[in-house]
Amino acid sequence: MVAGKKSSSVGSGGSASFLQSFGVYFPSPPRLRMELLEHKILKETIAIVSFLEKEIAFKDKDLVKLSLKIDGLKAENERFEALPLNKKNIMDQATFLAAETKKQKRNLQKRNQENRKIELKVFLDKILNGEALGEICVDDLKDLIEILEKRMDMFEERLKPFRGSTSGTKDENGFIKEEMGTNSMAVEASNEAKEHLNLPDLNEPPPEE
Repeated sequence: MVAGKKSSSVGSGGSASFLQSFGVYFPSPPRLRMELLEHKILKETIAIVSFLEKEIAFKDKDLVKLSLKIDGLKAENERFEALPLNKKNIMDQATFLAAETKKQKRNLQKRNQENRKIELKVFLDKILNGEALGEICVDDLKDLIEILEKRMDMFEERLKPFRGSTSGTKDENGFIKEEMGTNSMAVEASNEAKEHLNLPDLNEPPPEE
């Protein structure tokens, strides 16, 4: 009896040790569930850490770009602050630029007028020489008439003193005989007006064809 009890106790102790060693390799369901949960959390943590590392590297690049941009803006601000430009200087520069623009515009207009006068003079010479009778257009004719009217007005203004101050004796037909000096002055004024009008001298022979 004692031997049987002893053998049974030995058998129960061996089975307990076997179960304990078996539990090391094959844990119980609650422990297995916990280890699976820990493994899942570890995998997710590793994935999150990798994502966060990429985001941090991207943000670091953005910070470097922003830092360089801020440095450039600071340098530009310092450069503007160092410039001796105030409101008066800006107004003076604006006035100067406006005056220069107006001057350039006036010079351009004057140059265009001079070129137009040269063209009309050449064209008038051709007309007087009978070379451009078929090339006359309305605009050129209007310009020529306008210039001739202005020249005639100038010619009339120059002749007013001589017309108002004619002196001399009347001849047998009642016409006034002008003094020699006055007549020479009128001839000089007529020649000057002829030069302004660019008219040919009637005493000169016609051009040879």
